[in-house]
Amino acid sequence: GRGGPFVGSHPMAGSEQAGPLSARADLFVNAACIVTPSPNTPQGLTRRVERFWRSLGAIVSRLAPAAHDRAVARVSHLPHILAAMIVMGQKSGSIDLAGAGFLDSTRIASGSPAMWREIILTNRKAILKAIDDADEQLMNLRDLIELGDGPGIDSFLEAARKRRDKLVAKRLSRKE
Repeated sequence: GRGGPFVGSHPMAGSEQAGPLSARADLFVNAACIVTPSPNTPQGLTRRVERFWRSLGAIVSRLAPAAHDRAVARVSHLPHILAAMIVMGQKSGSIDLAGAGFLDSTRIASGSPAMWREIILTNRKAILKAIDDADEQLMNLRDLIELGDGPGIDSFLEAARKRRDKLVAKRLSRKE
């Protein structure tokens, strides 16, 4: 490249806000940051980039670029798409009744459409796989609802609760 070897990195931080007025000094503290060196990236350079992100307080992981694309399709891109779908699925008038749960789960739908268009198109293969997997889960839950299967619904929601609680506990343990 023009400036020497490239080390990709993707801090998983930020919000639906954009621009310098949205900047925060602690933006990267305890945030995941994925470093994606290519096979020919010098190890010393990769370690320097990792040290940079750690100096800002980030929790650094190293992934191959393709593994990064698959992971962020699930934990970043799919949630954005689902938030947009929830907003778009509202019928006229029902949105006026929305409470904190709706606002919390759709906050990221307020992100830049131009930025998200590029993300979605660039990572479409991994995103389509994530959508298919989410659709399978949604259809499983739909079937339970249609059958009136209370214990099945309980089991589904309990598994989701436990999985999320484990994620939150892991994230909170980083802050200690």
